Amino acid sequence: MKDSLCILAFDHRKVLRDLFPGKDEKKYSELKLLVLDALSEVAGQVPGRFGYLVDEEYGAEAAIETKKRGLLLSMPVEASRTPEMILQYGDDFPAHIDKFKPDLVKTLIFHSSSDDSGRKERQITLLKKIQEWCQVNNYDYLVEIIINQSEESTRSRISKDGLFPELKSTITELSDAGVNPAVWKIEGLDSEDHTKQIGELKIFEQLNSQLIVLGSGASLEAVQNWVGNAAKAPNYSGFAVGRSVWQAPIGKYLEGNVNASQLITEVAGNFKMLVTAYEENL
Repeated sequence: MKDSLCILAFDHRKVLRDLFPGKDEKKYSELKLLVLDALSEVAGQVPGRFGYLVDEEYGAEAAIETKKRGLLLSMPVEASRTPEMILQYGDDFPAHIDKFKPDLVKTLIFHSSSDDSGRKERQITLLKKIQEWCQVNNYDYLVEIIINQSEESTRSRISKDGLFPELKSTITELSDAGVNPAVWKIEGLDSEDHTKQIGELKIFEQLNSQLIVLGSGASLEAVQNWVGNAAKAPNYSGFAVGRSVWQAPIGKYLEGNVNASQLITEVAGNFKMLVTAYEENL
């Protein structure tokens, strides 16, 4: 049986400000801690590896607390939601990583096979820079890929049929250029067969890397299907999902319709649904 990795993703910064504008930074930080409590609740009920993907900007306290609780910690180094990847702290990124010592160092890129060569070269160079630093300094590296150059929802720009070949060509293109992280965080696919074909790419067998599914802010029903497909496919080890789990409960909380305890319970329930969907399909 595959060793599953279930990550609750809340490294959102610009997206968080866009979804819930005008809040004090302390409120955003409070939300990161409340969602961590929800993750901890699930981790205490279900066997498996559980992790939190959280940022330094609003989630520094939550990152420290994640490690104290014995959960896997993943943290981003890229600036939030820039159309072309840049580093949030520039060349000072090593100090920011070492401060928290995450289990996984993460970068996100928007990528498409139709991107111009200059954009591709700049992003790949930056990915490899982080990768090489991680290798030298004994950090595992996670690369998240969104098949889209804009900040809009991927599925509003690329058809379901078009996502699979784009994803396949992007993974191959990045790997051929020397981008070979320990973990690839990629978009879920509606087709079980397409998911299997991605997992069967020789890249993953040769490099002993693993795949996890992201949520794209889609409905829980859609994400349950994606993680179920991933559980059946080779070289997938789990998922890292955020907005699909916490966006609606946080909205209720900020509107005063639920209290903190109810927020934690609802987020935990949503996350546990995905854990169950994955585990039941192994």
